[in-house]
Amino acid sequence: MSQESSTEIVQKFYQYFNETKTDELFDLFSENCIHELNYHTEYGKEKIIEYIEYSYAHYDEKIHDLVIMSSSEGKYVTAKFITKGIYQTTDSSLIPARDQPYTLEVVNYFEIEDGKIIKGSCYFDEKSLEMQLRGESTSEEL
Repeated sequence: MSQESSTEIVQKFYQYFNETKTDELFDLFSENCIHELNYHTEYGKEKIIEYIEYSYAHYDEKIHDLVIMSSSEGKYVTAKFITKGIYQTTDSSLIPARDQPYTLEVVNYFEIEDGKIIKGSCYFDEKSLEMQLRGESTSEEL
């Protein structure tokens, strides 16, 4: 797979995410893909679908300032961006939702094979998110 093709797949991922085009978004993943979220790993396309649907149900997020980089052969793609969101519905692992705004810097790593995402890894500062939802300031100004 070429570097350009892999980059296009990742660009489509963020476009479809921002536009809430779930069918198109989910079609970008292989059936046996791997999903890592801050070092927690799940296996299979169904797990990614569950995670994204859960995210849409609790958070209204949009991706901004997207930067995409790819390895020369196109197998590995990295994306760095700012997520601006509103915490709308209570997530059982967090405090009650009251439409709190938040802004996070996020890094995602993708592995692409045969035109599909076979692995997606997402990393962000969970403590910063928790602080912002509680209304506390963080040292980061994004």
